[in-house]
Amino acid sequence: MVKISKKEKAELLFFSKNSRLRDDMQAVENIRRERLKTMSPDEYLKFLGFFSKFTNYQNRKFEKIEGENFKL
Repeated sequence: MVKISKKEKAELLFFSKNSRLRDDMQAVENIRRERLKTMSPDEYLKFLGFFSKFTNYQNRKFEKIEGENFKL
């Protein structure tokens, strides 16, 4: 059995009773995940340009989208 201090016990009691706080934190996390999933084409191109710095040794720039392909 693990012994916890009075302060830790009080914190656990507070967070276990405060389910609304937990639900709010989960809602914020879900919103953050949704924002990460959906990007505008411009944001996606900026992300690809930034990411290419770490993956390619060639100096490439992603310029625009044509159909479903990227023009380099």
